[in-house]
Amino acid sequence: MAKWAKQGVKKLIMKKTNYDEMIYDYLKKNDYDGIVCGHIHNAKIKQIHDKQYINTGDWIESKTAIVERLDGEIELLQL
Repeated sequence: MAKWAKQGVKKLIMKKTNYDEMIYDYLKKNDYDGIVCGHIHNAKIKQIHDKQYINTGDWIESKTAIVERLDGEIELLQL
């Protein structure tokens, strides 16, 4: 129940703050190709316009991690 509530609150905050656009604006302003972050957010790899967003998630609670393959591809692992 607590996990469900935490997920719902995070989704609401992300929608209210326009999180994706804020990240994109920061990346564009600094001429970055993407960002890698983590901690309490949901693990995911996605494109925000032409920028890459990689979130490792909380590896203790969600048991997720990212790896870079020899060919440069980044993959999200769920253990």
